[in-house]
Amino acid sequence: MFFIAGPCVIESESLVLDTFAELQEITNNLGIEYIAKSAFTAPGIEEGLKIL
Repeated sequence: MFFIAGPCVIESESLVLDTFAELQEITNNLGIEYIAKSAFTAPGIEEGLKIL
């Protein structure tokens, strides 16, 4: 079993990293594999890909 989640749109690098870290901690505690996902369109393709 695995869990795919993350913010739908990148608003800032800190928001994405904080969200991914929180979800990683929750899924670790539950014994579930976590796969991070997000769209990179808000800051633009180049900046969004750098953040991801």
